[in-house]
Amino acid sequence: MFNGFKVLMEFQHFGWLKFIFQHIYYFFVILLVTLTIVFAQKAGELWFNNKIPWGAIFIGLTWGLFHAFTQGNLLVGLYGCLLGFLFGTVYLLVKKNIYVAYWLILLMFIL
Repeated sequence: MFNGFKVLMEFQHFGWLKFIFQHIYYFFVILLVTLTIVFAQKAGELWFNNKIPWGAIFIGLTWGLFHAFTQGNLLVGLYGCLLGFLFGTVYLLVKKNIYVAYWLILLMFIL
């Protein structure tokens, strides 16, 4: 989607100052995404069945639908849905360790 290595393309497009602020923004966005995954997973486990990746489903659907509507592109929405589901799955793969999950999700998002 970026026609090249994302970090390099962003640096070339934004310049160094905007690039730095963009990545500070990424740190906070991924913090909110990670917390949403954690709380959605916990709520799903309490309300329904703990064998289902509730956090992955919730963040995938909300992030995917949000991007589809704001970008006006269904493909971007599907990409956001897939990416969100992947992020939620990472949280479960690291055995719900929020600290490890945050850094892995951030790395996946930035790269």
